[in-house]
Amino acid sequence: MAILNPNASSSGVAAIGASAAFIVFAGQSLGMILRDVTAGATMIIEQWFNVGDYVKLEPFMDVTGVVERFTLRSTKLRSLNGEILWIHNQQIQGVHVTPRGIRTMAVDVFVSDRELGEKTLKEIIKAVPSGPTLLAKPLRIKSTERWSDDLWRITVLGYTAPGREWLIEKFFVNAIKNIDEGVRTKNKRVFVYEPITRFADPVADKKFMRAIRANKHD
Repeated sequence: MAILNPNASSSGVAAIGASAAFIVFAGQSLGMILRDVTAGATMIIEQWFNVGDYVKLEPFMDVTGVVERFTLRSTKLRSLNGEILWIHNQQIQGVHVTPRGIRTMAVDVFVSDRELGEKTLKEIIKAVPSGPTLLAKPLRIKSTERWSDDLWRITVLGYTAPGREWLIEKFFVNAIKNIDEGVRTKNKRVFVYEPITRFADPVADKKFMRAIRANKHD
């Protein structure tokens, strides 16, 4: 008569349970890896972005930075504050890519005295800080256009790192406004109207011009 060993039976059940758990875990891990690889392969084939690009990733609210590494499994970013971010490729639903890593912005100002306006703007430009994570290049006067006998439009162009647009939109523009606040006591105004700030990416301008022409034919 055979005597059953209850410990052996328990050990067998435990081994089967451990094997099943391992299979489930391995299947989930393999599935995650395959999803990452599939997403990464799709982004590479479709050339969503490259190493060195400045990107913003969807659906995240604040995941932005320069792409330092991109593999089939993951994407590594370095943000402007120096943080390093790792993201599984399967989590990326969309990408905003900033061409050349900079934003091109223009400020239009209107003056009645061209020489005084240009001289004042050059003095203000000297006070705006520049650097790789600030202004990619110092501000410069791009063009001066005569609108009438006593009105000129001066366009100032600048290139900022993404997230540093405030250097132009606020710092530079407020400096222009403060100039006029200081001279009003002398019953004079350097700038006739408030400055107009706008994005001025040349490629975007061309694309929109084509779209406008196409709509005119509809």
